[in-house]
Amino acid sequence: MQWSKRRRAFTLVELLVVISIIALLIGILLPSLGSARRSARQMQNSTQVRGIHQGLVIFSQGNGSNEYFAGMNSSGAQITEAAAADVTLPYVNGTAGQNTGFTVQARFALLLGGDYFPAQYLISPSEVDTDFTVYDTVTNAKSATTFANSNYSYSLLECNTAGQRQGEWRNTTNSQAVVISDRVRGPAANFTSGTQSTYDSIHGDNGWKGSVGFNDGHVEFENSPSLTTKYGTISNSPDDLFVAATANDCLMIAQGTGTVLNAAD
Repeated sequence: MQWSKRRRAFTLVELLVVISIIALLIGILLPSLGSARRSARQMQNSTQVRGIHQGLVIFSQGNGSNEYFAGMNSSGAQITEAAAADVTLPYVNGTAGQNTGFTVQARFALLLGGDYFPAQYLISPSEVDTDFTVYDTVTNAKSATTFANSNYSYSLLECNTAGQRQGEWRNTTNSQAVVISDRVRGPAANFTSGTQSTYDSIHGDNGWKGSVGFNDGHVEFENSPSLTTKYGTISNSPDDLFVAATANDCLMIAQGTGTVLNAAD
């Protein structure tokens, strides 16, 4: 007698159960994966901010006993257009006043020209504006191609105004003095009203958050622009990173000598 061998296939109900389980697992895992990617970008972003600050410190160690950061000379005065012409990278060519050391562009260009960190460090992994691109230091070296505010995602401390803030643009190891941070995004109208309560960040559209680098070298990822700071001997709390009450509190700028917003926004 021959026994017939029949292969048992999945029933429709079993197949639907398997599909439902897979769909449920995907639904559970996708948010976790998205959160992990955001956390990874934030960590990389903070690493780059720390690397830029380390570049500032190394620059300062060869810039006189007072250890001023890029943009100032050994006496604490801003670098002039004539002196800035000697660096490897171009500044904002043909624009009056842009080649001074207190512009954000000039300070970053000085650091790039000295190879204190790679140009890739200046573009955040969380950058949302596709107009922002890594500056090609090989192709554009000593050329007429402008190093511009669309070549970096970060803001630097405003130091064009005399005060305690300007005195922190050097290696003071002040653990409460912010000197570099993620840039702020528009809309531009919020930066003329005096309130600036609705600006966003490169990490999202629900208010500002981002990496903040302090003068002692530590970096924190903050969920608000309002922090406790100290410039010189003056403490400020709360202190909005992007609103200047006096020359003794924080003001992070994205371009020129005092512009909070980047022109690309």
